[in-house]
Amino acid sequence: MSFTLTYGWLIAINIIGMIRLYVINVIRKRADIVDIGWAICLIVNALLPALNRHINDPSVPLTLWCFPLLFIMWYVRLATHLVTRYVRSPEEDARYTALRRKLAQRQHLGLFIIFIAQALLALGLSFPLWQWATLSNDVIASISTVQWGILYTWVLCSLIGQLLADKQLSDFKKDPSNNGQVMQSGLWKHSRHPNYFCEWLFWLHVALLGWWIDHLAWMIYPVIMYGFLRYFTGIPFSEQQAHAHRGEQYVRYQAITPAFFPWKINTHTRSN
Repeated sequence: MSFTLTYGWLIAINIIGMIRLYVINVIRKRADIVDIGWAICLIVNALLPALNRHINDPSVPLTLWCFPLLFIMWYVRLATHLVTRYVRSPEEDARYTALRRKLAQRQHLGLFIIFIAQALLALGLSFPLWQWATLSNDVIASISTVQWGILYTWVLCSLIGQLLADKQLSDFKKDPSNNGQVMQSGLWKHSRHPNYFCEWLFWLHVALLGWWIDHLAWMIYPVIMYGFLRYFTGIPFSEQQAHAHRGEQYVRYQAITPAFFPWKINTHTRSN
C-alpha cells in the first residue's frame, strides 16, 4: 500500500518530534536539546519530500536529490556537532540557563513555546524543499551540471568557513592562558560571529536556485535567516553572555570588529 506524504504530515512530524524533545528537557533540565531538534527537523524536511516524490514518481530525474542533499550535508554536520556538545557537557548551555532565570515561574510554558516555534520555523525555512519536490520533471532537469557544481562549491566553501571558525574557537578555549580572554584571531578577527556569517552564506544557494527556476520568492530566505541570526536567535543571546563573562574587554572587541559581515579589516591585536 502506497503512502503520499502531505505537508500536513510534515507539520505533524516536526511538532511531535519537538514535543518529545521538550519532555526530555523537562526531565533533564537541558533546554539546549532544542538546537539538536532544529537541525534534525531540517534534515527530515529535506529528506522526506524528496523520498516521497521518488517513491511515487520513479521517472523523476535523479537530480531531484541534488537540492535536498545540500541541506542534509549541512545539517547532519550541525546535528553531529550539537549532539557531541550536548553529550560531553554536563550542564545546560548558558543561554538557556539565563533564559530559565528570566522566565522564572513561567519557564515551562515559555520553553514549550520556544520548542514549538523552532519546529514551525524549521518548517517555514524548509518550504523551498517541499516546493522543489513538487516541481515538474522538466524544471528539475533544467538545472545543468555546471549550475549544480556552482551550488555545491558555494555550500562547500561556506561549510569550510564554518568548520574553520568552530575549530579556531575550540582551540582558543582549550588553551588555559586564554581563560577570561576574547577570541580575536583568525576569522574572529574580522567578524565577531564568523560561524553565523557562514550559516548565512549557506542560505544564499537557496536564493540562487530560486532565481534559476523562476521561484523568486526563494530569494527572501537569506534575508529571513539574516534577521534571525543578527537580531533574534543568534547574536543577541551570544553577545549577552559575552558581556556577562568578558565585560569591558568584549566592549572593546565590539568597537573594532564588525558583528556579522567582515566588511573591514581588524588591525588591532588582542589586549590582555
